[in-house]
Amino acid sequence: GSFSFGDDFDMFIVMDDYVSNSSAGLKGFTAFKLYGEYTMDKITAMLAFGYGYSNGDDAAANGVYKDASFMEFDLGASYAFDDNTAYTVAFGFASVSDWTAKSADADAWRLYHKMSVKF
Repeated sequence: GSFSFGDDFDMFIVMDDYVSNSSAGLKGFTAFKLYGEYTMDKITAMLAFGYGYSNGDDAAANGVYKDASFMEFDLGASYAFDDNTAYTVAFGFASVSDWTAKSADADAWRLYHKMSVKF
């Protein structure tokens, strides 16, 4: 088998879903991420920058990800109502290159908000 982060972890806001549109995430990619967050009382701010590239070196899967690479910038904020409830807003922008099956060199972005409750 090959390494995959699975359903419980997304390394990037955009690229985990952009690559496969499934739970496979960044399967077949090497990725690096610089991440920082700062908490002030009930508000947490997050900032991240990442880079990734395909490990494919042949025409596997019709060469979809051969020589593909990306850079991504993410930022977000979260407000904790209490220890178990939080509201989050986040934005990610990814610049991709050498994508042969999707729009070649297409950039992608994602904006989301969510309410999370821990049980």
